Amino acid sequence: MKRNLLTIGNRSIWGEYNKIMTIGELDIEDSNILKLYSIGEFSIKNSFIKKLRMIGEIKGENVSFDNVNMIGEIDLKGETKADVFVFFGNVKADYLCCRVLRNNIKKSNSKLKSNGKMLGVFKAETYENFASTNLDCEVEFKNIINKGIIFSLNSIECERLYSFGEIVVDEIFADYVYIKPYDVSKVNNINGSNIVISHKFKNNNSFKSLPKSLDFVHYKNIISKPSSIMNVNSIEGDRIRIDHINADLICGGEVIIGDLCLIDRVEYSKSIKISPKAVVNEVVKL
Repeated sequence: MKRNLLTIGNRSIWGEYNKIMTIGELDIEDSNILKLYSIGEFSIKNSFIKKLRMIGEIKGENVSFDNVNMIGEIDLKGETKADVFVFFGNVKADYLCCRVLRNNIKKSNSKLKSNGKMLGVFKAETYENFASTNLDCEVEFKNIINKGIIFSLNSIECERLYSFGEIVVDEIFADYVYIKPYDVSKVNNINGSNIVISHKFKNNNSFKSLPKSLDFVHYKNIISKPSSIMNVNSIEGDRIRIDHINADLICGGEVIIGDLCLIDRVEYSKSIKISPKAVVNEVVKL
């Protein structure tokens, strides 16, 4: 029969538990725990925790989680698996694989701001970024949703990228790209099938179908912020729709140049539309 446990101080446990509430230091090994609420430090090895809520420091080795929400320092050895993994602070992982990985807490109006570091190898179906994050670690994200700030000296590669916040990276490679333009954002090159850089965003079925931990309401406040002119060296894709862009080269099949664009050269193969509120120096049909 699964037990409930309340601990204060130092404790070592193993076995099956329904709910554990702990303050202090806790060592867990070869355990199956439905719910764990902790303030302090704990180490865990060869165990499964279905629901973890924690403030403090965790050291784990070969651990599986269902739902994690914690503030503090995280050090994970071996292979770690989780369904939804939400962290606030620094995380170091040999290999962390999740369905949804989210940096930062839920409340968009919170005064807490994370500049935590991600070190190691991270894999997720969807990465939700609500913080100021440097992604110069090894990542494999199928989808990225950015509400905070993303920095990277390397390229970002994924299937779908939605950036409602600031983004400063070298290159982006994705099937679908949406970026809300800001003058503080900077991307050298963007490559994809369908590329949209616009002050407008529609919550369509593609975005609704993404696995994520938060509803669309948590993105509305940043989407409503005014856009500004974003600098991009080049954009290349099958379908391109842009506004508020300053770029050297736009190259695509179907191209729509919207308001407040300053483009040196546009190359297109199928169709092109240019707003009267845009300035394009040269247009070439391929």
